[in-house]
Amino acid sequence: MNFTDEVVQWYLNNKRNLPWRNTTDPYVIWLSEIILQQTRVEQGMPYFYRFLEKYPDVSSFAAAHEDEILKLWQGLGYYSRGRNMLKTARLVQELHNGRFPDSYNELIKLKGIGEYTAAAIASFAANEAKAVVDGNVYRVLARYLGIYEPINSTGGKKTFQQTANDFLNKKMPGLHNQAMMEFGAMLCNEKGDITVKSDAVRQALDFYKKLMKFLPPDVAAWDDASNNKFLISGQASMIMNPPSAWAVAKRDAPQVAEQCWTHGFPSGPKGRYAPFLPFFWCTWSFSKNQSAAKSLLRYLSTADAAEKMVNASGGYDLPAFEKFTTFKVWAEAEPPKGTLYHYPNPHNHQILSVAAAPAPHKIAEQIYNQGIQTQMAVRYFKGEALEKTIDWASGEIEGFMRN
Repeated sequence: MNFTDEVVQWYLNNKRNLPWRNTTDPYVIWLSEIILQQTRVEQGMPYFYRFLEKYPDVSSFAAAHEDEILKLWQGLGYYSRGRNMLKTARLVQELHNGRFPDSYNELIKLKGIGEYTAAAIASFAANEAKAVVDGNVYRVLARYLGIYEPINSTGGKKTFQQTANDFLNKKMPGLHNQAMMEFGAMLCNEKGDITVKSDAVRQALDFYKKLMKFLPPDVAAWDDASNNKFLISGQASMIMNPPSAWAVAKRDAPQVAEQCWTHGFPSGPKGRYAPFLPFFWCTWSFSKNQSAAKSLLRYLSTADAAEKMVNASGGYDLPAFEKFTTFKVWAEAEPPKGTLYHYPNPHNHQILSVAAAPAPHKIAEQIYNQGIQTQMAVRYFKGEALEKTIDWASGEIEGFMRN
């Protein structure tokens, strides 16, 4: 028995009983696939049932108002998925008379359906010989074959897609794809690919639980507004991300600003860490003239250009390089003079840390934007069991990897 046969046999003995696996209706499979993008199965299941109950076929979905779709979507995030689903449904209604296509070539033409989703629907609904490559399949192939090429590189995508095509069982592609995805989701994660289940993470959460007792209740706010109000109203004397509150106090309450002082972060079990987030406003990604973009990036990367931007913000901004830490404005900004001096880490007494690094960019970006680390600290601080918090985070990251 070869490797893929063994995976299929394992799947038949261990698969989860999921409702979209008991149908060949491409509409139902499409519904599940879109809902489960960037979403855990446990979280997405209730939404799948709600949508299917209210819109049992693509024609009823196409007739819905956008507000109805988005209301039903509340809680899943990434609302563009819901909007794109409505566009897809209406396109199917218009071009296919309400019959949801089940061939890869027709599916790939629809809004919001990419190569993975088209291959999944075509293979599950019509047993078309198209190999799927999601985060789970990628991990299985990478581990089994020892492929180290990054999946998010152009070469990596081609390598893994071609490998998946070579491995595909052409006689039962739908079953094969389900088995590869399930094996990756259920087993590979347990072997440490998602490193949230580690003693280092447990230690960090324990430290934050102790630290948060001394911080304002709103310290974990998604934006800075409540923390800023907390400081200016006199309810608190210490907050995170101090330059934001200091800048607001400087504008709205100078008498509070003159009593502020920025200091380093508390030292934890692994040392003294400080947040750091270098970025260039997507200059490269959005520029059609990449020669000009490259020139602009080079200019923005000089100390002189960075200092001009920091001066313009009165010391509030941080440049995109950890070595630019001694501009005069940080020592001279007031009130009081020197209040911001510790902000850029001039003494190198802190370890600058980018949230979610060194995870692959597309995964790290979602961890950062969804505030997974902050949510973990809050959940545990509020009394949730440590292992439950870690399981929740692991599930969230698994959902990100499905995209």
